[in-house]
Amino acid sequence: MKKQFLALFTFTVILYACSSDDSGESGGQTNHFPLTSNNTWEYDVVGQLPGTDNLNVGNDVVIGGQTYKQMLTTAEPFGFYSSLLRNNGLRNDGSSTLFTGNLDVNLGFDLPIDLSVTDFTILKTNASTNEVLGTFTGTFSENIEGTPITVSYTLKATALESLATYTTPNPQNETYSDVKKVKMSLMMSISTTQTIPGTTISLQIPILTNQEVVAATQYYAKNIGMVYNNTVISYNLAVDPSELGLPIPQSATQTSEEFLSSYTVN
Repeated sequence: MKKQFLALFTFTVILYACSSDDSGESGGQTNHFPLTSNNTWEYDVVGQLPGTDNLNVGNDVVIGGQTYKQMLTTAEPFGFYSSLLRNNGLRNDGSSTLFTGNLDVNLGFDLPIDLSVTDFTILKTNASTNEVLGTFTGTFSENIEGTPITVSYTLKATALESLATYTTPNPQNETYSDVKKVKMSLMMSISTTQTIPGTTISLQIPILTNQEVVAATQYYAKNIGMVYNNTVISYNLAVDPSELGLPIPQSATQTSEEFLSSYTVN
């Protein structure tokens, strides 16, 4: 993703999947995310960094004995969704689309996290409304501008409603049939431990109370793929960051949208 805004954190989650062997075209296909090599989707990105993203299905790649399709872009993406999938692996297993690779959410500072996980489900076509498709949680410590911090997070994908028809927002207003709606979210809390000057007493101070800092909602149309994504990245700190020597705004919000403009599906 081209450098994005929000001076809080660059949050990099590295997801590697390992499971049993698979056969066929990367585990078969769901109707809502066709994963045949050379399938392509072009997205118009609207937001602070507008542009056009070209996402395509590459060749097979084997990770941990499992076969995935490598997702590629023709250039560094502008949008959240193409950035999420770029150079990562996807496979369809029955009704589910499973993800493994690097999740990059740019919020300002470099805080790398390595997670060893099994396939993260980003889409399940027969899921019930509000069914949790996948969840990852973790905690790590870092030092930002001399301030020690502890970050706790939960990454989650949730199936929302199934829609007989869906019309994308302005300015496109394109209508699709048989659409699955999915939400990906990142909950995060941040705290620091400070020692009272002249004493040995330490206090834990909340910097960011537990809140949703990333909310991305995708709409998948039957026999097409993802047709619209809306991403909101926001935060509101619990303290004045200048008091802790942190060069971060008290709060920030940014919204971006990705509209499918053309596609080729085999």
